[in-house]
Amino acid sequence: MGAVFGTLSDGTQPRFYQTFYNCTNLAGEIPSELFKGIYGQPVDAMFMDTFSGAYRLNGKIPSGLFAKINGDATENLFSETFYNCTGLTGEIPDGLFAGIYGAPATGVFYRTFYNCTGLSGIPKTLFGKFTGLLNWMFYETFYNCTGLKSESARISGDYLYNIWPKATAMQVWNMYGKNTKLSDYACIPKDWGGAGEKCESE
Repeated sequence: MGAVFGTLSDGTQPRFYQTFYNCTNLAGEIPSELFKGIYGQPVDAMFMDTFSGAYRLNGKIPSGLFAKINGDATENLFSETFYNCTGLTGEIPDGLFAGIYGAPATGVFYRTFYNCTGLSGIPKTLFGKFTGLLNWMFYETFYNCTGLKSESARISGDYLYNIWPKATAMQVWNMYGKNTKLSDYACIPKDWGGAGEKCESE
């Protein structure tokens, strides 16, 4: 797709909004070079709902799927990208979104992996560094990903809920809802979808 709808020389970006939305007969693995030829600063809703509802997709999310996308966050950038992709398995690739950073934007990771029950782990370096949070930014990002057995998401080794202890429900509501197998689930605050016990920071 990147070869056909790649980034133009002036930086103009394609959008893959709902490209495979509800393609319920689309099976197999996501090609590792699907977005080759796409690079640089993202635009609003660039990968919003790209694979949403394509529950027959299977295998691991390719490492480096968004590797050439880098720059400031944009609104709804990865909103519901893998929503209800229950066939995806394995650990989420290390650094999948590491190229996105800086000032926060609304809905960047809104329900990105919602109901991806086959995923098994969150890597230590999934996200880039952000200067703060905005509404819907991590709202239900991993909701009902009941197969997750790792620690919750971190940036530079620190849990997101420790980086932003005053995050509002509008920003992070149920980010980890129902993911009781996460190793730090007991320590995750209730607004974030955890048990809300008081734990000492590492």
